[in-house]
Amino acid sequence: MSVGEAGAWIRDDELVLALIYRNVKRVYPLQVLVWHEIRERWIAGTPILVTYCPLCGSGIQNSDNGSTAY
Repeated sequence: MSVGEAGAWIRDDELVLALIYRNVKRVYPLQVLVWHEIRERWIAGTPILVTYCPLCGSGIQNSDNGSTAY
């Protein structure tokens, strides 16, 4: 989804899970993560797994090189 498309339904005060990995920035709206709790993406040539738990409100990022961020 492009920034322009997202701007049509995401408000400025939207709660998000933000990720910066190797100077690449990604934002995942919580209203999407509540329904799709696991997102797998390639960022800077590395497979990244982003998970979100709507029960406790925590997010975790993990990559194939063993690094984890909470």
